[in-house]
Amino acid sequence: KALAKASPGEFYEAQRIVLEAASRFFARYAEFVRGEALKAPDERALELTKIGAMLQKLSTRPAETFLEGVQFTWMLHVMMSILWGSALSFGRFDQYLFPLYEKDLSGGRITRESAKEILSCFWLKVNEPRMRTVQSLTLGGVTPEGEDAVNELTGLCLEVVRDMRLPYPNVGARISRKNPEWYHEQVIDCVRMGAGQPMLMADEVWIENLKRLGYGDRHANDYYNMGCVEIMIPGKQPNWGVTEPIAFPMVFETVLERYRGREEALDTFEKFRDAYFAALSEQIEADHREALEKEADKAGKCYDPFASALTDGCLESGRDLFQAGAELGTHWSFYAYGLGTAADSMMAVKKCVYDEKVFTLKRLFEMLRADFEGFGDDRRTLQNCTHYGNDRDEVDFLAREILSKFNDQVFSYNRADVPEKYVSTLFGYFFHIYHGEISGASANGRKRGEPFSDSMGPSQGKDVEGPTRLLNSVLKLDHSRVTGGYALNVKLSPSVIKGDAGKNALSALLYAYLESGGPQVQVNFADASTLKSAKLEPQKYRNIIVRIGGYCEYFVNLDSSLQDEIIARTIHGF
Repeated sequence: KALAKASPGEFYEAQRIVLEAASRFFARYAEFVRGEALKAPDERALELTKIGAMLQKLSTRPAETFLEGVQFTWMLHVMMSILWGSALSFGRFDQYLFPLYEKDLSGGRITRESAKEILSCFWLKVNEPRMRTVQSLTLGGVTPEGEDAVNELTGLCLEVVRDMRLPYPNVGARISRKNPEWYHEQVIDCVRMGAGQPMLMADEVWIENLKRLGYGDRHANDYYNMGCVEIMIPGKQPNWGVTEPIAFPMVFETVLERYRGREEALDTFEKFRDAYFAALSEQIEADHREALEKEADKAGKCYDPFASALTDGCLESGRDLFQAGAELGTHWSFYAYGLGTAADSMMAVKKCVYDEKVFTLKRLFEMLRADFEGFGDDRRTLQNCTHYGNDRDEVDFLAREILSKFNDQVFSYNRADVPEKYVSTLFGYFFHIYHGEISGASANGRKRGEPFSDSMGPSQGKDVEGPTRLLNSVLKLDHSRVTGGYALNVKLSPSVIKGDAGKNALSALLYAYLESGGPQVQVNFADASTLKSAKLEPQKYRNIIVRIGGYCEYFVNLDSSLQDEIIARTIHGF
C-alpha cells in the first residue's frame, strides 16, 4: 500500500518484508527442485539435488562460486519479471561476475569449458518464451576508474553470443581505445554471424556526453544499455522515465495545419524552417511538462521496496528510490526518430518550392492532403531530390540542424542542482511503423500510412551510395548532446563479409565510424530475397534474426508491416 510521506521506519519495515519474501522465494524453488529430484532418473536426480542445495543456500547467504552468481542473477531476474518488469537489463554482466569466475578458475572448481556451458544455459533461459521482453546485457568498455574493463569472461560471453545466435539478451559491446585488439576482433566475429548481436557503443562519445550532463568520471565511465539502447548508470537510479515520443516527420503536419490558407506567410525557406522548428519546440516543451508532472506525481505515491533494496542510496537514506532515495536521479527520456524522412522532406521543400520554384507551397500542401492522388509527376519530382544518407552536404546539414535543435532544447532543461536528468533518445523502437500508419503523406514523396525512416537511419532504400557514405552522413550530425540513447541500423549483404577480406573491411568500416564520433551502430546481414521468402514460408526460415530498432527478433515473429519495412531498407556492399 502506498504511504504518503513514508517514514524511515516504514521504509525499513517494507525492506524487511520484501527481502524475507525474496528469501522464501528461493527456498520454495529449492523445495520444488528437491521434490523433482525424487522423481528423476539417477543422474538427473543428483543434478537436481545439487541445484536444490544451491538455491537453499542462496536464500540466506551470498553467492561464492561462479555458478551460484549466475543462478542468483537469474533468480533476481525471474522475480523482477513476475513483477511485470519490462526492458530489464543484466547490466555490466562481465564486470560483477568476473571475480567469481576468476576465483573458481584459479581454484580449479571450474574450467573455461564448464563456465561456457553455464553461460550457454543462461542464454537459453533468457530466450524462453515467457521471459522474452527486451532484456539487455553490456560487455567491455572501461571500469569506473577509467581503465580497460575487458577480461576473460568478456571474451567467453562473446563466444556464447557467436555460438548461440539468439535474439536475447540484447548485447551491447562498449568499445574503447583502451580495449585489447583481440576484443575488437571478437566483437566483429560476433557481428559477422548475422544475428544482429552485439550492438557497438563508443565509450569516448557516451562518457563525454554523460560528463556534460553533470556526472562525475566514475558514474560516466560505468554506463550500460538498458532494454534496447537507453543509457543508464547501474545500481544508482530509479526506473527509466518516458514521455510522448516525437516523430520528426509528423511536425510537418503541424506546420501544414497551422498555415493552411495563409501559405504566403512562409514566403522564404527560412520562414518555413523556423515554423517547423517552432512546432518542434512546442512538442519538446510538452514532453518537458509531462516529465515534470510525472516526477511530481511520484511524491507519496510510487514505491518499490524490492528495487530500492538493490539501488545505492536507498538503504543509506531510508527512502524509496521513487522518493528521492536513489543516489542519482531519474533519466526522463525525450524519444525522437524519423530523421531521414524529416531531412528528405525539408530538402524537398527547400529545393522544389523555394530554390527552383517547381511549384508553390500551396500546391505542395494540396498534394499532401490528397496523398498525391492526381499529382504523380509532382510526387516523382519530390522523390528525386537529394536524400540523407549519401554523404551530400545540402541534405545532411539539414538533418544536423533538425537534430541539434532537438538535442539543444532537451539539454537546456537540465540544472546542476536538480538530480533528475532530461535526455535525448534517438530511437523509435517500432514507432516509425505505428506513427507512419496514422500519418499523412510527407514532402519527400512518402504516401499516407507508409513507415517513417527508423531511428537515426535514412529513408528506406534511399541511401544508395554505399555504407561509407551513409556513415559519413551520420558523422556530420552533432552528437555532443545525445545523452539518452541512439540507434543506427546498417544493413549489409552477407556476401561482402566473407573471408578475411570481408572481415577486415567490416572492421575498418565500423571502427572508423566509432573512432570518428559515431555513438552507436548495429548491423543486419540478410538479403531481401531471403526475407521475402521467409515472409511467404515462415516455417522454412524460423532462425533468421534481424535488428529492428535497438533490439533483435526472429523475422518470422514480426507483423507484416514491420517485415516489409525491414525488407525495404537498403542492403549495402563495399
